[in-house]
Order: sequence, then structure tokens, then C-alpha cells
Amino acid sequence: MIGEAVYIAATSRQREWRVSGSTLGFAIGNKVAPGVLDYLAGTIGVRAQQTRRKSVKDARDVTLFAPSSKPAATHGPFDRESLATSVQWWVDKSPPAVRFGLGVLAIGMLAAARRRR
Repeated sequence: MIGEAVYIAATSRQREWRVSGSTLGFAIGNKVAPGVLDYLAGTIGVRAQQTRRKSVKDARDVTLFAPSSKPAATHGPFDRESLATSVQWWVDKSPPAVRFGLGVLAIGMLAAARRRR
């Protein structure tokens, strides 16, 4: 999924592609309160991207001052946590008419749910 997103971004005229729901959430949050996201990224961002798993720490190859001695892999210790598909990515790739139809459908469903109350 990520490889496809990189390819499409490199070969299309569209500037931004949102691959997952979390990227959409961050984009909306950045429009609403950019300072808050900057603060959170600065205070918890690094810590949130690190792991305490001993198996991962033992397997890593320190590459700060020299090239890696291990071949680069596309799979690793976090494969079980990754997703192969994303609804947000499917919607973002879809033609504008499909996105418009999904928006109309969502509004209709919200209106129907309000009427039931």
C-alpha cells in the first residue's frame, strides 16, 4: 500500500495523498489547531516512535556513522501491526464522483439516524 502511494505521488499531479485515517485526522487537526499538534509532536513524538522490545533492539544495526552491514528489508518486527489496506487510501484514489457519492451517502445516513431519535 505504501509503495503504491509513493509511486502514485511521484507520477501524478496531485500534491498530497492521505493513506490512512490517522493522516486524515492529523490534516484536519493541523487546520484546526496547528500549535497543539506541533507541541504534541515535540513532547511525545520521539518517545511514541521508539520501542522497548528487546528483540527489536538486539536486531537493529546502528547506522549513524557507517553504512549498514545488513541487507535492507521491507519487512520487520512490526509486520503484525501493519495494515495491508486502508479505506482512506481507497477513497483518496477514487474518482471525484465516487467521493462525492460517498459524501452524499454519509450525509443521508446521518440524516436518517437523526430522524430515528
